Amino acid sequence: MFSLRTLSGNGSVGKVSIIVFLVFFLLINLNLLLAQPEGSTEESIFRDIREDLVKAKNQQVDILSPENYNKAWDEYNSAYQKFKKGGELKEIQKRLEKVKGYLAKAHKNAEVARVPFASLLQAREKALKANAPEFAPEIYDLAKKALEEASLRIEAGDLNAAREKAKLAEGKFNQAELKAIKGSILGEARKLIKEAKDKAKADRYAPSTLKNSEELLASTERLLNAERYAAEDATSKAEQAAYQARHALYLSSKFQKLKTDYPTFEKLILEHENLISRIAKNLDYIPEFDQGSEKPVESIILAVENLKQEKKELLSELKEKDQKIKELYEKLDRLEEKVFQKEAGYKELELKSIEEEQFLDLEKLFSKEEASVIKEGENIVIRLHGINFPSGKSTILPESFGLLSKVQKAIRDFYDRRIIIEGHTDSMGDETYNQELSLSRAKAVTAYLIANMGISEDRISYTGYGESKPVASNDTKEGRSLNRRIDVVLVK
Repeated sequence: MFSLRTLSGNGSVGKVSIIVFLVFFLLINLNLLLAQPEGSTEESIFRDIREDLVKAKNQQVDILSPENYNKAWDEYNSAYQKFKKGGELKEIQKRLEKVKGYLAKAHKNAEVARVPFASLLQAREKALKANAPEFAPEIYDLAKKALEEASLRIEAGDLNAAREKAKLAEGKFNQAELKAIKGSILGEARKLIKEAKDKAKADRYAPSTLKNSEELLASTERLLNAERYAAEDATSKAEQAAYQARHALYLSSKFQKLKTDYPTFEKLILEHENLISRIAKNLDYIPEFDQGSEKPVESIILAVENLKQEKKELLSELKEKDQKIKELYEKLDRLEEKVFQKEAGYKELELKSIEEEQFLDLEKLFSKEEASVIKEGENIVIRLHGINFPSGKSTILPESFGLLSKVQKAIRDFYDRRIIIEGHTDSMGDETYNQELSLSRAKAVTAYLIANMGISEDRISYTGYGESKPVASNDTKEGRSLNRRIDVVLVK
């Protein structure tokens, strides 16, 4: 058995043998170290070349010179696998040098291709932005293949053939982009129209609505064909087309269930009237359908228009009020300054002047046909001639909403006063009946003002005087008309 003791058995010769053995042992291990790099050297060997490959891809070199770029990656992967298996460092470095060579060729080809391929690359980016791989996969794949063939022609040095292939690829990318834009914008409408035709038979049960949807879809497609980037207008039209298709689906479903859900036309019409009544209820209006639904619908439209006008007037009034408040504060500041300087009673006089201005504004608010504004001592009476009720009823008709909006403004202007709503009738008919009718109408006006103003019930009250307080003779038609009224009393 071999051992160090055997080598050392002959004195000085043995010592030399030991030294030779140790040197031989160290050389073998050093060679092993060189042949199998440690894991810690992996990053230093591969990092720079890997970064060069990624940088080239970011510069679209993989697209403009695919053959050389792919060869570079193949050599890189081969070198990396050899490293992992403990291959020799020299062989690994040799392969990495090949990577650099292929990358250099790829960059050179890419520079040659970049100018003639400029519009092609732009078309590709637009197709990707439109999500063509999802909405136009077949055309997009053809475009990719044509681009790859054009790049291979560049690498082969055939620039003319490369230009022809590039032109073909650009056209395909443009087609894919347009198809993708249409797919993303028109897809939902197309799907709904198909469903309306195939499943709901809308061409039979809702042909007009379906036709509207199809015409809107066609109009949107024409718009995109003329200007593919008119996305906002096209999207709006496509949404309308989709809505009409959904409407056609609903109508078709409804018509097909008519016989089951509505055994008689009466039930169908009553359901329609119920919908109108639900809307009218929110406007404090009770519609009557003995003459059909046209008049109630017109009354609802009138009520809505009055509300819109009221909103417009309120906004304008708010602006004016803000200005008046500012002016009043300025006046008040001046008044306070004068009070502190001299006159204790000046402020009261000035406040009366303000009230006079408010009274004049109040008079201007109403036309002669609507109301007259009267002072009764400290109180102000707004005598409403223009408010109308059906004969013998206390229902406020929608045509009176505009006048009542003005009454609300008056109440807001005189915010520090209590309100009494007085009902009055002419002398025709039974006195007790007239008194009850006047009270009922005063109550209806009070309820309307509370509902629409949020006014506290502690601030407002109502009473009915029947025929007991006429303001004109009941012997004439004109006089009786003046006596049938609502008085709004602003109590100081």
